[in-house]
Amino acid sequence: AKHDVRHHISLIREYVSKGELDALLKYLDGYNDSLPDDSLIRFCENPAANAVLLYFAQQAKDNDIDYIVNAEIPGNIFVSDTDISVLFGNLIENAIDACKEEHGDDRKIDIRARLKGSTLCVTERSGAQQIMNFSRPSIKVPGSAHSR
Repeated sequence: AKHDVRHHISLIREYVSKGELDALLKYLDGYNDSLPDDSLIRFCENPAANAVLLYFAQQAKDNDIDYIVNAEIPGNIFVSDTDISVLFGNLIENAIDACKEEHGDDRKIDIRARLKGSTLCVTERSGAQQIMNFSRPSIKVPGSAHSR
């Protein structure tokens, strides 16, 4: 998936640098049509996380992998959209790859994500169990003994 994104970005840059906006819009419309209907599925309020979760829902479906998501991630959090995309993209791509190697009918990916205070907790369970926690760093305010 990571190399797919690079190809898309490269092509988009090419269209923009040449000023071929009609071609770019046509490409984006075609790409959008190839994605699952996201109006039917909303995994969470965060647009970056939701887009990645939605993309991999289709990948899981295409590979006959059960895909379970319970995500409570608000729209605006301290993790950048880029980091959210990389985090979920790498995590789920690895889980799908692990499931492809498994034999049998019980191939599934179970993703749990939520913001607990200043920590984004993400758990993925599949053939390759991975657990990650990301915390906002404490920021020392000059003249204050408290952290934010």
